[in-house]
Amino acid sequence: MTGVAGSSVTRRAPIARRAPIARRLALCILLAIACPAAAAKPPVDPVIALAHGGLDRSYVLHVPALLPRGPVPLVILLHGLGGSGANIIEQGNWAAAADAKGFIIAAPDGSTADPARRATFFGNPRSWNSGPETGSPAAVRGVDDSGFVRAVIADVGKRYRIDPARIHVSGFSNGAAMAFRVAADLSDIIASAAPMSNALLMPVERLQAPVSLMLVWGDQDPINPIGGGARKRAGGTVDRPAGSASFARWAQLLGCADNGVPAALAPDIGIRRARGCPAGTAAEFVVVHGLGHQWPGGKPYLRAISGPGSDVFDATAAV
Repeated sequence: MTGVAGSSVTRRAPIARRAPIARRLALCILLAIACPAAAAKPPVDPVIALAHGGLDRSYVLHVPALLPRGPVPLVILLHGLGGSGANIIEQGNWAAAADAKGFIIAAPDGSTADPARRATFFGNPRSWNSGPETGSPAAVRGVDDSGFVRAVIADVGKRYRIDPARIHVSGFSNGAAMAFRVAADLSDIIASAAPMSNALLMPVERLQAPVSLMLVWGDQDPINPIGGGARKRAGGTVDRPAGSASFARWAQLLGCADNGVPAALAPDIGIRRARGCPAGTAAEFVVVHGLGHQWPGGKPYLRAISGPGSDVFDATAAV
């Protein structure tokens, strides 16, 4: 299998610590009893350096140990404000999903406000240029993030056989708004988009090719309320569209007949499916009741600020 060339260093445990482990394993074998296996650390996904737009950029690449024959799907994951590519893979338990289903993950890192300083969550957060009025550091600087994501896709394509018909994008919060933008700007190569907890924050006149949508949001989101409205951002106030407005606009871009009607997918999960969409396309809006600003079914962070998590809907599996 072709892939990223690299090297690893195996560190030997001190002899004084190895001997008790060896004796314990020998005892297990002699007595024919089951002993707990030593916990093995999962392999660390490589971080690939990729210069773009005059900036030194990077992305995390996760490739299952066993890939199916032929071209494989690629999922682009976009982290939230202050996060990282490695962070969103962990947040949604994406590595296990990729290993089970046989797809590759590329999780780009956003740019920092000050490239000369180390990225930190509060002092120098990574962000995405998800639209001109979003107020993120990347938007203020006019960073070409759509072009960067296109470059990431091309770079992965040089390393592995990617199915050009199965390139998908998902993201959380600031990364969700960026997933919308990537789906619009790169609609010639993106098959579907699955934003979590944020809206379409830029005008889109048309799509070069149809991109299916699954928008997911928690109805207890205190950071990006599902109903939209005025929110404080970067010392100012911005007006955010409602989740339903973003869903309706995308259904219109796809050429769907109407936005459908609300229905229950399961207890505590609402869904709205656009009707009369062109063959092979779909637009869905999933509302998770009781969920805050968290990845649905994933690892919750900063509950005091972001609100509660919820396991009633596994967004990673759904994507």
